[in-house]
Amino acid sequence: FHSLLKVWKQGFVQDSSTPLVHSIVITNVKITAMAKSSINIAPDYNQYPWRHVNSIHQVFYDSPVLLSLELTTLGLYSLLILHAIRRRKLSVLLVATISGAVNEVVFTSLPIVNNFWHAQAWLMLGPRLPAWQPALYGLFIYVACQSADILRSFGWNSRIGRAAVAGILAFLLLFPMDAVCVRFVAYTWHDSDPLLADRVMGVAAGNGMFAVAFPFCFAALTASSRRFGPAIACLLSTPSMVLLTLPLDQFVGDGVPTQTSLIALLVGMTSIVVVAASFTSGSPESSKTTADLTIPLVGFIYYLVLLSVSILADPAGQKSVGFHQPLSPIGPCLGDITDLSASGRQRQIYLCPNELSAATRDVLDPTCDPTRSIDQHWYVVCGRPFDSAGNSGGSRRTFVIKLACIAALGMLGLTSCQRGLS
Repeated sequence: FHSLLKVWKQGFVQDSSTPLVHSIVITNVKITAMAKSSINIAPDYNQYPWRHVNSIHQVFYDSPVLLSLELTTLGLYSLLILHAIRRRKLSVLLVATISGAVNEVVFTSLPIVNNFWHAQAWLMLGPRLPAWQPALYGLFIYVACQSADILRSFGWNSRIGRAAVAGILAFLLLFPMDAVCVRFVAYTWHDSDPLLADRVMGVAAGNGMFAVAFPFCFAALTASSRRFGPAIACLLSTPSMVLLTLPLDQFVGDGVPTQTSLIALLVGMTSIVVVAASFTSGSPESSKTTADLTIPLVGFIYYLVLLSVSILADPAGQKSVGFHQPLSPIGPCLGDITDLSASGRQRQIYLCPNELSAATRDVLDPTCDPTRSIDQHWYVVCGRPFDSAGNSGGSRRTFVIKLACIAALGMLGLTSCQRGLS
């Protein structure tokens, strides 16, 4: 009520060039929008044309990159299912997948988070949950955990040490996927949420911290009990991740995730790995250990697709159809209508196309195809080329070089684990 009253009073603070009637109209629009948002920001998803199975031809027409990433992820995930069955690790893969699905549902349902949106893909589990996203969770967590688990055969008895290896490998797997998805508008993120403000290659630093901390906690909890480890990991990985990253955000990142807090987390994980390596008990079983070629093969195909997309595809030729941050209604921008984010700070409810942040403006155009847009929640977002005017995100060459460096480190990590990190 206090916020409504404040907006009402502000509506009548005029300068000499603002007519009284215009002020009243602006005020009424703001109050109506605030009243609706205070009741329920989320739309009624059943009123929109989302489907569990979309036309694969339409998805390819809108975003060939999205379909390529989706089919690659689902194909590699199928290969990992066979690997997990053969290695008797199916429970680990399934729990990682379930944990990913739960995280997606919870964080898109909580009003104080609700700061990311996926394009409508070929297969959808829900209005905002593509089937390939839980599969992606299963892929990067399982590959990282299994690579780290091989180290037991080389005398790595420290569970925390192996978990730190898993966290670093998972980061090297997920971060480049996020970078490609953001650049080619397979994901869209909230424009003004402080949690997403600091970005690297378009990826929020907080997302990078998640890519390290969640697999670390998952691997450590899975190893805590031979029988109940996966169940414990499913229940406690997310709370443990929050407890791990919150102090870094508060004391290093000024209350929100930053590049500094991400670097601090990676340095901490690397330090754990170095200490654990110094206490290895030798490699009594290494001569009996056969190389697991499936895991490096999955990593190679995964990175190859990401690099191929980045080199060959045009971001401007990609369209993200579906739910996004609510657009400001036509007329005066409603940028001063805010709600509370999980950081405890204010963020704009509505996306103002003429007042986009640099991170958003570099990668997308939210007004490119109004003919296919339904309302402020469901509309079409188009990608922007690397060399677009005012782009501060760097050239395609810079993007590909950075991506290739991360891919090289990832493959080095996956193959080195096969040799005990020697």
